[in-house]
Amino acid sequence: MNNKILKKGFTLIELIGVLVIMAVILFIAVPSYFAITNSIKERMYEAKVSELKAKGESYGLESGNYLFSVGTLVEQGYLQADSENGAILDPRDKQKMNCDIIELIPNNDLTFTVNYISSKECFTDEQLNNQYGFINFMVKNDKNEVILDPSSWHQSNKDTISFEFKEQYSSLQDKLVKILWIGEEEKSCSIENKIECKNYEVSASATKMVTIYLKLILEIEGQEILQNYSKVIA
Repeated sequence: MNNKILKKGFTLIELIGVLVIMAVILFIAVPSYFAITNSIKERMYEAKVSELKAKGESYGLESGNYLFSVGTLVEQGYLQADSENGAILDPRDKQKMNCDIIELIPNNDLTFTVNYISSKECFTDEQLNNQYGFINFMVKNDKNEVILDPSSWHQSNKDTISFEFKEQYSSLQDKLVKILWIGEEEKSCSIENKIECKNYEVSASATKMVTIYLKLILEIEGQEILQNYSKVIA
């Protein structure tokens, strides 16, 4: 009799009950596992960004370059790549971080705020300056109207290009020692007459497209910093 009881298997209801319990356990455990895994990866990412910002600040202070990509840190030997092809990898999804941007913004007390900007697109130094650099361009036509899209052709006898420092970089205005415009003709100013180079005029009496280049040299803590910009005027 006892042997018969021992050999008796699970009933269908008992088997279903076991499966339901297992399903409930999996329903609870699997999301928890992924949540914990994602949390760990997120903390790893934050730690990596903190490291990149610290390395970026060291590079910026030593080189005088306040705007650069993560890839620059690898090229300059400030950072060891995660792979043989020189890639810095995001711990969350293994995507490359080399195109991400590090920006140093000077504070009034000679310290810096370090910003980290994610970017899927890689930029040249000039493209970086045009998009994230120290200044904003302003283009006006001969009626003193601001041209919102100077790269699209418009009817004007003369365009005037000027620049202004962005608010976060306003403390650098007094550090400017030389300005050089290159377009239809060159216009250069040193520290003594730099106000004269605030504006640059472009003749626009005919349909044409001109790329204007602006080079700014600033002296910060005894270092000369060169900033290259460009603007298409049509």
